[in-house]
Amino acid sequence: MPEGSRTHFGGTMRLGLRPTLFQANTERSVVRKLYGGGTEIFERHRHRYEINPEYIQRLEAKGLQFVGRDDKGERMEIFELPSKSETGPSHPYYVGVQYHPELKRCARLFGEFLMLVVLWILVRHFWDLWLLVRESWMKY
Repeated sequence: MPEGSRTHFGGTMRLGLRPTLFQANTERSVVRKLYGGGTEIFERHRHRYEINPEYIQRLEAKGLQFVGRDDKGERMEIFELPSKSETGPSHPYYVGVQYHPELKRCARLFGEFLMLVVLWILVRHFWDLWLLVRESWMKY
């Protein structure tokens, strides 16, 4: 991190409320939709690690999309695989973020994680239901 030190680790964490700007052409982003489709969000940070800038182009070339960056465009704050892709990997809700949701304000800050859990439960439930139905049909 530019404001950090590679030799002194005490007190080098990135802390506090920070803006994350959604990048151009990310209107179809899962996380952006879960946040209501706006152009920026503010989330709390408490970390020392980040994505190495030397790998960003390689990761993007393999299909990973960095849909949210910090206000200076230096740090990758949100990444995801596209939900549909004809040329590379895709997943309906493969996302990662650098910030930490705060449970005490879960309606606003925890929304994307809550939705992903709900989606997973629904997919899992209906998949199990489909397997039961298919199994019962195969008996006849």
